[in-house]
Amino acid sequence: MEDKPNDRLDIAIVIQSGETKNDGIEDDGTDDEIRIMTLTAQGGPWERRLATIIDEGYLDDLIL
Repeated sequence: MEDKPNDRLDIAIVIQSGETKNDGIEDDGTDDEIRIMTLTAQGGPWERRLATIIDEGYLDDLIL
């Protein structure tokens, strides 16, 4: 197992078939897949950066 830096941004992307429902997200018939991205800040610098990204609305464009 490789060592990870203490200050980092972990990104997980999960692709599910359109028939799968997850946390109330339903397929609207426009695509075959649902993509869910989770950002997890590790350490103070990334916590501040992620908070700024959220506060400035940069993630709003990703939520469809």
